Amino acid sequence: MPFDIQNFISNLIKQEKSGAKNSVDINTLLQQAISSQTQPSYIQTSGTIFTVNSQNNMVQTLYDSDGTRTETRSYDQNGELDRVIKDVYDDYGTLKERLIYDEDGKYTGKMSFESDPLTGVNKTISTDAYGNITDILESKQNPDGSKSSITRDAYGNILSASKLEERNGKTIMTIFDSSGKRTGRQISRNGEVVQTINYSYNQAGKLDKSVYRDSEGELQRTLYFSYNSDGQIEKTTHRDAFGRTVEVLESTYNADGTRTTVRKNAEGEILETTTFDKYGNQLEEI
Repeated sequence: MPFDIQNFISNLIKQEKSGAKNSVDINTLLQQAISSQTQPSYIQTSGTIFTVNSQNNMVQTLYDSDGTRTETRSYDQNGELDRVIKDVYDDYGTLKERLIYDEDGKYTGKMSFESDPLTGVNKTISTDAYGNITDILESKQNPDGSKSSITRDAYGNILSASKLEERNGKTIMTIFDSSGKRTGRQISRNGEVVQTINYSYNQAGKLDKSVYRDSEGELQRTLYFSYNSDGQIEKTTHRDAFGRTVEVLESTYNADGTRTTVRKNAEGEILETTTFDKYGNQLEEI
C-alpha cells in the first residue's frame, strides 16, 4: 500500500536541516522537475525538490544557492531513507563523481564521469566500495539525433547495448545483448511508457518470440516465428493475451528471390495474398 506522500513531505520539511540556501531559483528548478518527471512534483523553498518516481517512491533532491544539484535522497515505500547520492564537481562546475551511500550512511560505491571531446564518447565508470570497477557505460550522440550506449565489464567485454531515439512523437529505447541481438524495446510518449516488447531467440539464434505488454505490464499479444531449412521465416503466428490465435502469416520463397505471403484468420481462411520482390518491395496483393 503506497504511503501518504503529502503527509510524508510535510513531516520531512519540518525535519529538514540540510542547510540549503533560500536563494535558489525555485521556479527554474520546478520547471526542470516537471519536464523530467511523469509523476507529480513537489517543491520546498529551502532548495529541495520532492518528486515521486514510477514506483511511487519519494525522491528528495537538494540544490545549493546556484541551483546546482548536490544530493539526492531516495526513500522506500514506507518512507524510510533507502539511498543517498552526493554529487562532486570540479572547479569548472562539471559533474565528476556521484558518491553512493546506503540507508545507514555507509559508502557503497561511486560513479565517475569522463568525456572525450574528439570522439564524443562519454563514460560512466561504476566502482564498488573497494574501488573495483563493476561496469563501464559508454554513450554517444549519433548524427541522426539518436543516442547509443554500450555497457562493458571491468575487462572491456560488452555486456549490453542500447539505442534511444525519437520517432513520430514517441521515445523508443531498444536493448541489445552482448552479441548484438535485440532483446527488448520500450516505447514512451510524453515521458510515460505505453508499451514494452521482449524478444527471445531459438538455439540457432533466430527470433523465436516477441511478447508485447502495455503500460501496466499486462500481456497484450505474442508473435511466434518458425523457419524453413534455409533459415527464412516460414510462419508468423499472432496470439492474443489469452493465447488464442488471431491470425497467421505463411510465407513461401521462390527461386527468383520473390516471396509470397498468405494471411489467414484463426479458422484458416485466407484473408489476403501478397507478393514481394527480393528486396521486400510489394509487387502484388490479392
